[in-house]
Amino acid sequence: MIAHPLFDPETVDYDFALLRLQHPVTISGSVGIACLPPDGTDQFVGRTMTISGWGRSKFNGFRSSKLKAAFVIAESNQVGQFVIIL
Repeated sequence: MIAHPLFDPETVDYDFALLRLQHPVTISGSVGIACLPPDGTDQFVGRTMTISGWGRSKFNGFRSSKLKAAFVIAESNQVGQFVIIL
């Protein structure tokens, strides 16, 4: 696992990582590729994306024991700039 160098376990900022696999996997309905936009592009602005995680779903709330998911629309390429669609 390659953790983000700015990960902060206290605030849980930058809570994501990359996995380096020992063997190739087959892309399927349950295995896919996460695409990151190149620097300086806005190709995902205005597009609907799926976010998921076990984090808090409200300010100072408890972390979830179940994986949650939501659809969002990207407003910009800046971190956290999206609109949640309920």
